[in-house]
Amino acid sequence: MMIRNFMLSFRKPVLVWFGMSAIIGGALLSCSSGGNGGGDGGNGNAPLPVNQGPTATISSPSGTFFKEGENIVFSGIVTDAEDGQLNDTALVWTSSIDGIIGNGATLISSSLSPGDQGITLSATDSDGAVYITEPISIDVEPTRFLKMGIQTNGVADAFYVFDGDHDTAATMSTAEAEFIHFKAFIGGEDTFLFQIKLGAAGLGATLAIEGLTADDGWQPVSDIGLDAEKTVTVKVTDAQDYKDSEGYINLRALLVNGQSPDTVPLYELWRVDPIYAGTQTKGVDDSEMAFDGDRSTPATITEPSITIESGNFLHFKTYVGWGQPGTFTFNILLNRIKPGNYLVIEVEDISSGNWEFVEDLSLNTTEAIGVSIQDTQSYLDADGYINFRAYWVGVKAPGTIVEVYEIWRNDPFDVGPKTSFGPVVSAEKAVDGNLDSFAEIHYFWGELGHNDFLHLKTYVGDTSPISFSIAAALSAPPGAEVIVDGEVEPDSWSVIQRITLDALSATTVELPSARAYVNADGYLSLRVRWESESMGHDAYIYEIWREVD
Repeated sequence: MMIRNFMLSFRKPVLVWFGMSAIIGGALLSCSSGGNGGGDGGNGNAPLPVNQGPTATISSPSGTFFKEGENIVFSGIVTDAEDGQLNDTALVWTSSIDGIIGNGATLISSSLSPGDQGITLSATDSDGAVYITEPISIDVEPTRFLKMGIQTNGVADAFYVFDGDHDTAATMSTAEAEFIHFKAFIGGEDTFLFQIKLGAAGLGATLAIEGLTADDGWQPVSDIGLDAEKTVTVKVTDAQDYKDSEGYINLRALLVNGQSPDTVPLYELWRVDPIYAGTQTKGVDDSEMAFDGDRSTPATITEPSITIESGNFLHFKTYVGWGQPGTFTFNILLNRIKPGNYLVIEVEDISSGNWEFVEDLSLNTTEAIGVSIQDTQSYLDADGYINFRAYWVGVKAPGTIVEVYEIWRNDPFDVGPKTSFGPVVSAEKAVDGNLDSFAEIHYFWGELGHNDFLHLKTYVGDTSPISFSIAAALSAPPGAEVIVDGEVEPDSWSVIQRITLDALSATTVELPSARAYVNADGYLSLRVRWESESMGHDAYIYEIWREVD
């Protein structure tokens, strides 16, 4: 019987019988009986290639921290010896929290849930071989703004309370089932502050604030009298009692003890992130007085010391947020003692746990003193806060104390990293507080993407509305305009105002709904550019500033 030799190509292990021959793993095993013996000289017996399978690596994102709702770009490099480039459907991105988030060599997603996530990329070739990368870690930080909770019930137009417009109200009544549930991310913080703008109800009416606990349900937090229209600050000192498993504090507001009329307009709820006294404060009388907004009531540090270990100190902290490198500045108002006494300011290096020297403040002035630190990202704790402490050193006089009347954050505009520094001359002079020096923006020379511009940012938290001033001038021609844009989402800008440059003057720009231009860390992001039909002239930006109480 003649046995024919066959050469078949299979990528996967197969077993095919042809009479007394078998192909195993892509190689032909032959049992010959007489005839030509050697077959075709071995050509049909050569081993066939085995599928090598794909490989993949994740090339972006390279960063670790992202904000909830931020566009995150995922990119991968995939190779396959047999198939070459794989279809997008064969490339799958997976989150350890959200599951499959999309397909393709490049994926942009803004819908990832808050939390620490592991991200993997899997690639599947045409033969079904699968390669999965090692996971990369990213941390999606929750939005810090107050959010209306899903448990809100019975309040008409409740969304007005969270829209950033302090003039449009929701209406609450004493109906038993009506309340507004709101929440905010607090992480490990035990103090939470928010403000609420209210109208007036009947005499004796009260707005009750309650917090949701895991064990005991809704518990009283604060009562606000509704005898007049007012804006009230509410401080929750035991915020962890009302925190859910995702790190959010859960609160609700309801109208009680109402008289005619038994309704109240509720205009706005917003988060406050001032500097406040931290839990490590030691030996300071009335420490909260240093952060109450009243510059006539002090906290007192009673014991001077040579080292921090032997004396008392005021620990204070403020939210800055990830992704905002640069300078942080605060003001401190102290009593005047005498030369030779100093208040030492230090900042905590979270990575080492050590305290680093920032500045010695001589206690010989009653003027507010500005203190700044650079590279804020090096000092952020897990919740995005910077930790400071202040203690007194120097000559001890009997009965002498250091009085700290107030510490408040100073939030000037900073020149942002997106500024086109090449064509913008002396960009930092636009925000240096000196009306005699200026930044110089060269003339418009193309499409919007080719404009020279100043990128500016300032921390505003949940404050709304916002206003700021800009002093600008142009040598010629008359009628040229500086344009102020606001960043509505990453790298997407909207025109806010056009300012005519006919003379050196200060123009006020108002943002009644500032939240449209504020990112999840509470920073307002603006861009200043100019355009003119005449070429060859430059816009001089002498100063851009905002008043912060």
